[in-house]
Amino acid sequence: AGTPFSGVTAGDFASVYLDGATTAVYIGRVTAVNAGGASLDISNTAKSGTAPTTGATGRSCTTGGAWLGPVGASSFPFSLAAVAMTNSTGNPPRVNLKNNATYAMTSTLTIASASTNVMMQGYTTTAGDGGKATIDGSTNVIDLITSTAIRFPIADIILSNNGTTGTKVGIIMSGSNGTLNACRVVFHDLRGAGVSSSGAAQTIMMRDCEFYLCNTSNTASTGAVLVSVLGAFFENCTFHDNAGTNGDAIYIGFGEVSVRNCIFDTNGADGIRFAGGHALMVSGCDFY
Repeated sequence: AGTPFSGVTAGDFASVYLDGATTAVYIGRVTAVNAGGASLDISNTAKSGTAPTTGATGRSCTTGGAWLGPVGASSFPFSLAAVAMTNSTGNPPRVNLKNNATYAMTSTLTIASASTNVMMQGYTTTAGDGGKATIDGSTNVIDLITSTAIRFPIADIILSNNGTTGTKVGIIMSGSNGTLNACRVVFHDLRGAGVSSSGAAQTIMMRDCEFYLCNTSNTASTGAVLVSVLGAFFENCTFHDNAGTNGDAIYIGFGEVSVRNCIFDTNGADGIRFAGGHALMVSGCDFY
C-alpha cells in the first residue's frame, strides 16, 4: 500500500525475498519507478538469481541497506551474485564486506562459476577505503574459500583459522582453469597453505598480500602458497613466520612464476622452493 519506493531511482538495486527469509532469491537493477514509488520494474537481465513466481502474498522487496553476509554454512551473497548484475554503465558488481564483525564460517564459502568477476572487498566506513573484513573458520576443519569462477578478484580481506587438525587451506582454486587476483589479503593461522592452486590452466596474481603462520600442519610439498599452475605472479608481498621443517613460503611444483619486491623473513624452510616447473624470476626481493 502507498508509495514504499518513493526514495528509489532507476539504476538502484532491489532485493526480492520470500517472506521470512534472511537472504534474497533475486537481485536486480531497477529500470523504472512507477506512480511515485507505488511499484518498481526490475531488470530480468542485469540481475542475479531467479525471480519467484507471481503471487499476491509471500514476497518482499527491499532497496538500500545491507545484505546478510556469508556466515555459518551460508555463502550468500556469493552463492547468488552473478556478473550479469551490472550497473547502468556495464561495470561488474563488487560485494563489500563491512569489518564491524567477523564472518564466522562453519562450512566453506563457495564462489560459484556464475560469480566470475564479482569482486569481494572489505571496508571500514566507506566502500573501498582499505579496511579489512575477517573471514574466520575458528576450530572448523574447512577450506575457508573455494572458487570455480573463471576470474575471482578479492581485496582487503583477512582469512584466518580453519581448525586444529587437517590440512585445509585459505583459498583453493578448484576449477580446471581460472584466475585468482588478490590484493591486500592477509592469510594467517591456517593448517594448510594460504593459497593452493593446482589446475594446469590456472593463474594466481598476488599483490601487497601477507602470509604468516600458514601450513601449521607442517605438511611436506606445500607452503604458505602452493603453486602448481600455468603462471603465478607475486608483487610487494610479505611471507614471514611460517614455521616448521616444511615451512616454505612459496612452494613451486609447476608453472612459470615471477616474484617481485617481496620480503621473506623467519620462515622454517625455504623462502622459495623451486621443486619443478618451467621458469622462475626473482627481482628486488629480500630474504632473511
